[in-house]
Amino acid sequence: MGLELRYLKKMLVFSLVTLALPFHSCTQMKKQTKSQTEELIQLNRGQLNDRLQKLEEQQVLTSGESVQLREQLNADFDYYLAHQSMGLPELKDMFSKTTEQLGHLRITPAIFLQLSTTYNAITKQISMRNLPGPISPEDYAIQSTLNQVMNDWFAHYQKMNGMAEASIAQAGEDEQRSSSKPLPLPTYIKLKADMIGRFKLLLSEEMISSLEYRHYTETITKDIRFCETNTDTAKVKLQLLASLQQMENAELDTEDREAIVDCYFILSEKHGIDIKRQLNKWLYGSIIP
Repeated sequence: MGLELRYLKKMLVFSLVTLALPFHSCTQMKKQTKSQTEELIQLNRGQLNDRLQKLEEQQVLTSGESVQLREQLNADFDYYLAHQSMGLPELKDMFSKTTEQLGHLRITPAIFLQLSTTYNAITKQISMRNLPGPISPEDYAIQSTLNQVMNDWFAHYQKMNGMAEASIAQAGEDEQRSSSKPLPLPTYIKLKADMIGRFKLLLSEEMISSLEYRHYTETITKDIRFCETNTDTAKVKLQLLASLQQMENAELDTEDREAIVDCYFILSEKHGIDIKRQLNKWLYGSIIP
């Protein structure tokens, strides 16, 4: 009887340990994901500070404007880290409050670029918060929706303040708005306009050379056309990875490299191709074919 009791106790302990393992594994995975998110946000903080310092040196921003932007956008990063389950309504509210806080500044394209890239860094983390599981369509849609909100706000701001320049990547928005049924992913026309608009702004702010502008835009638009006119997924995948290798050593800020990754992720999604691993390697290390 004593032996049977000891045996039953051992079996009970073993069963409890076995049941606890999946929970422990899930908890560890969540902690690891949270830690990686914090590291990537810290990386984006550093990039933000470097960009603001460069704009200050170029006399695009005054010292006071640079300090205010740095404090406000770092506060937005802090808020996101404390509320990583936030969704689109909370992001819209945070963006609205930030633009109110910066109300006395003249929001130039250079300043708006800092705003939009900060929020793109946050939405990028939101879209990947379920990794290594599949990306949630709702989380992925947050980035494109918030981009539209920010671009619409900047277009209105420019109009109200008599600014002549168009907002970033505004071309193609009319086509998407006029569609009676919203598409789950941007159209090829809009994707092309977004990328050309982004690099045009970088060129106008002298963040890239005319040679670099031509290289990036020609490579990306060529791939967009290729994806639009080809249905062979194997060829599309080879084309996308080959172009990423050509741009592997691109001397761009993290948020601009992320914009390229987003573009190629969309192209791969349109063809049902999985290149997430290669895109992550391209963004944070050397690409593995």
